[in-house]
Amino acid sequence: FFEIIDICLINAMGPPGGGRNPITNRYLRHFNFLAMPDMEQSTMKLVFGKIMQATFTLDFGSEIKETLNPLLESTCNLFHNVSAKFLPLPAHVQYTFNLRDVARCFVYLYSADPKVIKTKDQWARLWCHECFRVFGDRMINDQHKNQLIELIDEQLQANW
Repeated sequence: FFEIIDICLINAMGPPGGGRNPITNRYLRHFNFLAMPDMEQSTMKLVFGKIMQATFTLDFGSEIKETLNPLLESTCNLFHNVSAKFLPLPAHVQYTFNLRDVARCFVYLYSADPKVIKTKDQWARLWCHECFRVFGDRMINDQHKNQLIELIDEQLQANW
């Protein structure tokens, strides 16, 4: 046997379910717990809203500036709906979504050219494209892609 001295071991795990197995109490007794709850939707809107206000108020016209709140509302709702509907299972483990995905929805919106994107419809099409790029690239079949399109369409109907 080897004797290990002065070692610091850090483990991370998601909650059981969706293909992740529970950890026994016998194993857990050797560790200290630090639980990080999911960010509330109001906090997520506050964080991304401040970033959007600082970024989009510079060069875009008033028609685009008016859509910032619906865009933020739609993106946060879409993230929560996708996270709830597409759970990670052993058949499709890539359905693990986090705040990085929400941020990736905004990346190309931030770099959009105000000379090209002038109308609300163009802005909505760009948002749909980015959301489908972020979430749709993970979908494993056409049925899931169609369900995602329905979720995006629901957000367009509700907030735009």
